[in-house]
Amino acid sequence: MWSMGEFFESKMIFEHEDYIEFSKVSQDKIIGTANEVAKIYDIERNQEIRKLDKLNQNLSGVFHPNGLEIVSNTEVWDIRNFHLLKTVPQLDQCHITFTNSGDIIYARTMEQDTEDGDKYESSFKTLDASDYSSIATIETRRSILDLCTSSNDLQLAVVENLPLLTVEESVVRLYDVGRLRADQEDYDEEEDDDKDDEDGQGDDNDSDDSRSSSDEDDGMFRGENFSDVDYEEEEEEEEEDWDYDGNLQDGDDTEEF
Repeated sequence: MWSMGEFFESKMIFEHEDYIEFSKVSQDKIIGTANEVAKIYDIERNQEIRKLDKLNQNLSGVFHPNGLEIVSNTEVWDIRNFHLLKTVPQLDQCHITFTNSGDIIYARTMEQDTEDGDKYESSFKTLDASDYSSIATIETRRSILDLCTSSNDLQLAVVENLPLLTVEESVVRLYDVGRLRADQEDYDEEEDDDKDDEDGQGDDNDSDDSRSSSDEDDGMFRGENFSDVDYEEEEEEEEEDWDYDGNLQDGDDTEEF
């Protein structure tokens, strides 16, 4: 760890830590995963102040956004006196992500080593960050690799993929937070109706706009801004009638069959 001023000065060295995170509020503490334990360091004193047993395979501890708690696998610790506050079985072997507001926890199960390779779960959990009560479990179509919330917490991006050794690539699926599926279906139906109305009005003008749209497409592919291009209308030529002998005749003199 380095201090940033006029010059960079080395403050602390973490030789064996695999993961390090600053506390969320005052950033006066650091938690790091080192082998089989999680170590908590005081930045001001530049020393280790506490050790926690590591209870999962990878990430051992995360600071709560309220600045008062540390979540270590299923255990919630009070950072002020390091007393165990509660255990949350739903967080066993999970990687947790807090919303930016700090009131919701998203938990996804970490990858598990199997004979066929790493295995990922196809669901994630949502919990209330104030009391760690379960809100819902969301099933996805594929295995979950990672997830992230938007800055306003209204959308959730989930990286999904099929098991390894498949040719299909991973995808990022966006979820609207707080919107029910029924509301979404009603909204989609309204959009479809609006599109149908617009298509019906557009059919009447298709023949008149065919030449204009073709010119616009050409301008677009050339890199031009076709909205700024003026197109001249061509004068319609009068139709001329010819008889079977190739002689020009007036419309009034044509014979009826």
